[in-house]
Amino acid sequence: MSRYAGVACCVIVMLGVGLLTACHHDSESKVAYTPQQLAAIRADFRRNNPNARVGVVSGVAADANLATVGQVNPRDFRVNDVVTFIDADGRILTSGSVTGTSGSDLQVRYARPREGVRIPRVGDLAVRATQ
Repeated sequence: MSRYAGVACCVIVMLGVGLLTACHHDSESKVAYTPQQLAAIRADFRRNNPNARVGVVSGVAADANLATVGQVNPRDFRVNDVVTFIDADGRILTSGSVTGTSGSDLQVRYARPREGVRIPRVGDLAVRATQ
């Protein structure tokens, strides 16, 4: 449970500063973070946890519960590292485990979200808060 405590703390901090709520989107659109927004989000996580890493979901195979995560350095991750998927409003969607890399992307198998919560989609954040 302590793995998720760091993520929850970071999400609360982000919401308090309003970094994620500033992104305009509707429930069906892809969220596009500017490089400045993504840098600010990463800095916010790293203020609370220097080992935090934040990537962006770039693809989803919903039938296999797999997500591709980009805009991260795959060398910062190991197979079985736990990542948490977060939407643009800072809500935790689900978590998953790194299964491998493909070029400069991570492959992550995510757990089925609890009832009433959607699966990750392109544009969501994938956060590793512990190492």
